[in-house]
Amino acid sequence: MTTLGQVYKDLGAIVTDAFSASNLIGATPTGRPEDIEIHPIDRSVYIAFTAEATAQGHLFPNLYGEIWRIVEEGDASGTRFTWMRWKAGGPNQTPRGGRGFAAPDNLAFDPAGNLWVVTDITTVRLNADERFTMFGNNGMFFVPTSGPGAGVALQFASAPCEAELAGPSWPNDRETMFLSVQHPGEGYGIRTAGVAAPRGSNWPGGRSGDPPLPSVVAIRRG
Repeated sequence: MTTLGQVYKDLGAIVTDAFSASNLIGATPTGRPEDIEIHPIDRSVYIAFTAEATAQGHLFPNLYGEIWRIVEEGDASGTRFTWMRWKAGGPNQTPRGGRGFAAPDNLAFDPAGNLWVVTDITTVRLNADERFTMFGNNGMFFVPTSGPGAGVALQFASAPCEAELAGPSWPNDRETMFLSVQHPGEGYGIRTAGVAAPRGSNWPGGRSGDPPLPSVVAIRRG
């Protein structure tokens, strides 16, 4: 059996070539990872897998992405852990109704341990691919991690057309949430008068013919 030490000269080389190195030692294949965050209370690890791995993938066949949770045995020095598919994306994954979400991307926790998720359905699929049209635009979701509502995704915000929200964060007083709006109008550019379909964008100006611009949004607590 070939070992990492036989192929790589140091840890830096392994980390740089993580995909090939993990395949070499038989690591568990997954979908496309986008973010990893640590729960502020129980210290478990949450990973957002935005999309399916490959067409022939058996471990990760979910077209809509998933959020996994890893729990270590012991503290951070533990060498064993358990993992679970904590929250699957898809149109039928919201037990209290609603559209569910697809393509989870950035994750963030608030001090109470609630998970905030922004989505990144690719522009070629957004409001175009019939498997994704039920989700509408990308958005931001609030997902409790404990209590009777654990795992239930509730939409908090919607992104402009052909855009994604990213990088949710709060200052120390937690009175304001900051979000970036990335690549509005990525597919069709400037939205013009008379366009009925959700194509192009005039964010943030809002007037027909205004050029779409990336931006940072501040949402204040009421």
